[in-house]
Amino acid sequence: MARRVPGKNGGSIVLREKGDPVLPGAGRPKKLPDSAEKLFEEFMLDVKEGESRTAIERMVMMLRKKAVAGDLKAMEMILDRIYGKPKQDVNVTKTERQIIIIGGQRIEF
Repeated sequence: MARRVPGKNGGSIVLREKGDPVLPGAGRPKKLPDSAEKLFEEFMLDVKEGESRTAIERMVMMLRKKAVAGDLKAMEMILDRIYGKPKQDVNVTKTERQIIIIGGQRIEF
């Protein structure tokens, strides 16, 4: 529990003990955001009796349906997972010469 102590210049100082919250509600949330929790619940509720598909398998099936319907982002995601993202070459050319002088010795590169 935090307690107030008189300060040197007439004010007061709040001394906090270990575990006292500095600001109410500060810090990382304890659970999933509502949107993620609702999405997870929706996937879990969609299971029919006797069906053994996991939520991940159902997501893959939904992604496949979107790709077949023409969703370019879904197609890109599937191809990236199967074949990997294409390598991106970066061409770095150095046109400037740098000169460093250390202890009277001139070094160029």
